[in-house]
Amino acid sequence: MIQSKEELKEYIEYESHGFSNKFPDSIIGEPQNFQKLLRKTEYYRNCRKDIFGKIVYLSYRAKLERESQRLGLAIPCNVFGKGLRIVHYGSVTVNKGCKVGKNCRIYNNTVLGTAGAGFGGGVPQLEIMFS
Repeated sequence: MIQSKEELKEYIEYESHGFSNKFPDSIIGEPQNFQKLLRKTEYYRNCRKDIFGKIVYLSYRAKLERESQRLGLAIPCNVFGKGLRIVHYGSVTVNKGCKVGKNCRIYNNTVLGTAGAGFGGGVPQLEIMFS
C-alpha cells in the first residue's frame, strides 16, 4: 500500500522495468499506463486527505473506472504489492478483499475472488515467494 510520494515514485519506477520498449505502445503501453493510473489513484486515496487531494482522487478514480471498462481490467486499489505486472489486458477480475504480495504477474482471463459461501466465503491472501 502506497503511503508517501516517494513510495509512489518507487513503485512506478520498479514496475516500469518489467515492460519492454521493443513493442509499440498499442501492445505494451495500455497495461503499463493502466498500472501508473492505478498507483496514482492509490496514492491520492491513501495519502492526500486535504480537499485538493480528494478532488484529484475523484478525478483519478473516474479515469481508472473508464480505463478499467475499456481494457477489461477490474483491479481495485490497494490489492497488489510492489512489482505488479499486467501482461495482457482483457478479462482480469480481482476482489477488493484480496491481498497480493510483491512481484505478481497477472495474465488475461484471471479471477482472484471469493471461494463462495459453500467454500468458506473467504478471499485469497497471496504472498509471492520468488522475486
